[in-house]
Amino acid sequence: MTVTWRPPQYDGGAPIGSYLVYDADRGLPQRKVGAATTSVTFTGVAPGAEYRFVVRTSGHGGMTETMPSNTVTPT
Repeated sequence: MTVTWRPPQYDGGAPIGSYLVYDADRGLPQRKVGAATTSVTFTGVAPGAEYRFVVRTSGHGGMTETMPSNTVTPT
């Protein structure tokens, strides 16, 4: 399952250093990717199970976190 996102329109004056992407409910291993990356692929997802993902940014301004995504169900 590939999770994609758009960079924030405003970085608060501090460039993004990296993204941390994780599953909000099922405990899939979190993934850390560089600031130029806007997608990450998770393996080990269960067909028919529901997932919600969170993307966090890190940079000189600290960490910011998105609200969990809509529920996604792989087939």
